[in-house]
Amino acid sequence: MNDRRPELTAAIDAADLPDIIEDTTGRACPRNGGTIRDPRLGYEEGHASFSVFRHGQVWFFKRRGAGEGQGTAWHFLLSLGWTDDEAAEYLISRAGLCGGALPERRLRPAKTALERAIELAAAWTPLTRTEAVDAWAHVGPLDAAGAQDLARRGLLHSPVLQVGSMTRDQGWAKRGGVAFGIHGPQGHLIAVKVRQPAGVEPRFVLRTKDRGSPPWCSPGYGRASTVLIVEGEWNAAAAAHAAHVMGLDLDVQGLPGVDTDPHLDGLDRQVLLYLDQDEGHQEAQARLTELALGCAATHVERLSALPNGQDFCDVLGQQGPAALAALLVSTQAAPSLHAGAFLPDYSSWPLMPPRNAAL
Repeated sequence: MNDRRPELTAAIDAADLPDIIEDTTGRACPRNGGTIRDPRLGYEEGHASFSVFRHGQVWFFKRRGAGEGQGTAWHFLLSLGWTDDEAAEYLISRAGLCGGALPERRLRPAKTALERAIELAAAWTPLTRTEAVDAWAHVGPLDAAGAQDLARRGLLHSPVLQVGSMTRDQGWAKRGGVAFGIHGPQGHLIAVKVRQPAGVEPRFVLRTKDRGSPPWCSPGYGRASTVLIVEGEWNAAAAAHAAHVMGLDLDVQGLPGVDTDPHLDGLDRQVLLYLDQDEGHQEAQARLTELALGCAATHVERLSALPNGQDFCDVLGQQGPAALAALLVSTQAAPSLHAGAFLPDYSSWPLMPPRNAAL
């Protein structure tokens, strides 16, 4: 293909990516670009995060938040599973730089939800000690604003959170942001995430972007008879805190977004889901149910949505752990309260920064 590189460069520059998306996937794309749901088979999502845009005269795409690729029309075709030669022939033919008919479309076989989740989870590896020290650099005890925010959510001094405040601006986060550890099913630190101060965008940033967007697991994960999957790491922490205080036999995973996947470890038991009620979340419920059943879940049940747009942090902060625990056991499928539930030991978590131990 090297001898055709000038032709390929010209073809990429001339490529009409919205039209190529429709031709190769059958999914509509605005003529002027925009943000749509990922059109690629096996990459379905509940919320639109697939951007198609021009930079100068060249079309580009980018899938935000999930590490699912970006680039030109050339890279888009490769992401469909095309070979270099197939993509080059297609683009050069479309640009009219050679004779002959356009090659037949070659779509990548659709991935199952389980196959995609397995691929994404491969990046969720524990931080080394050096990486962990670097990730917690410039994180100190909670400042007044951070403490007030956590208190409002009922999570101040909670043993289920590894948390602190940014002590100065960094390239990836601003001073005063609340940093918290994302631990995996075995308790190892996978990532550090920061909730930025009010008015700073993006609202959440990851210190460890190369590991994708791993879910948050409650401490001691894997010991309970039931696991709850909920959207939002702090909602998950609220549920884990209520379980800790009230002796609820429950493990918790917090998804960073409705289009992200859970850890597959520990889904071979009763699984509870807590998601909103809109259309995108219904798609997520179907995907998560498929994942759980593919991991030998004994039962999958969806908890009823809270009224008036409330979330778990609202209930915990305003009504306390007993009220939230009562909601978590309000369905027939939910776990029962008992005195022998595992109580997490925050101080035993791997690679915890000592200066935050007193939070």
